[in-house]
Amino acid sequence: MTDHVSAAHLSLTSSGAHLVVRDLASTNGTTLFPVVGEPYRLTPHEAVPIVPGTHLVLTADVTITVVADPAGSDPAGLDLASPNPAGSDPGAVGAL
Repeated sequence: MTDHVSAAHLSLTSSGAHLVVRDLASTNGTTLFPVVGEPYRLTPHEAVPIVPGTHLVLTADVTITVVADPAGSDPAGLDLASPNPAGSDPGAVGAL
């Protein structure tokens, strides 16, 4: 594992009441640490629903923790009122 995050490492999308993560065939891959259960290495392009409290490990030094929107405005746990940084997909939350 290198210590770099790929230019297009993963995507997060909102699908109704769920947040969905996909590894975009990144160099290091993405390991998902769910709230309950064992860590899971994502298969490239596999769509996996996640919940607040999930940790996504991109490299040994880079971890993303999914948190709930404190205002409760989005059932997936994110405030989607901000501009869409991931492109034209209206359900897209972002891509790293």
